[in-house]
Amino acid sequence: MSRLSGKAVVVTGGAGGIGTVISTLLAQEGARVLVADIDGEGAQAQAEKLRADGLVAEACSVDLGDEESVRKMMETATAQFVLPGHVKGQALPGFLGGSDLAVPVTSKSASLGADWIKDFTGTSAERALQAKGNIPNATNLLGSSVNERAAARSWFVPTAKHWVDVENGNILRNMLAQILTGKLSIQQAATSAGDNIASVLNQS
Repeated sequence: MSRLSGKAVVVTGGAGGIGTVISTLLAQEGARVLVADIDGEGAQAQAEKLRADGLVAEACSVDLGDEESVRKMMETATAQFVLPGHVKGQALPGFLGGSDLAVPVTSKSASLGADWIKDFTGTSAERALQAKGNIPNATNLLGSSVNERAAARSWFVPTAKHWVDVENGNILRNMLAQILTGKLSIQQAATSAGDNIASVLNQS
């Protein structure tokens, strides 16, 4: 097990020089690394290089002399990290959930319901939801945040009858925790989770 498995590390000045060396070494030891630098593009390039090697990394731009910039960096540090997938250089897709909107066929206000859905899912409404930190329900509206970039290549939550029981049972959450803490290997955790999911979905 890597010495820093399950740990999150922020490397400031990580876009160049010794910062790139430090971020690489920490990621190789199993840490989830946030590459932070006033050169945001350089930080992103370093994070992408780490992910290309199958390591876990994110990036952000930060001005250490600006309190608000540092606060945003720390928000990023505690947000979602992209996990490496089974193909080297490709991140693991996330599960994208949501709500299914429909008008019952027996509704006496079907046209009103249809109009509401149209308004709620329209561009202006989606932009308003996005401004509150939600992921818009349209790929052409996706921005550059970590969650929105992940949503662009996500898996949809299955519509299986008992999928809610999978979520309530925290099967996937437990699998990721086992991997990130080093309690189980990726293969062991995935196999265990797969068996549990199959059992839950196939219950009567």
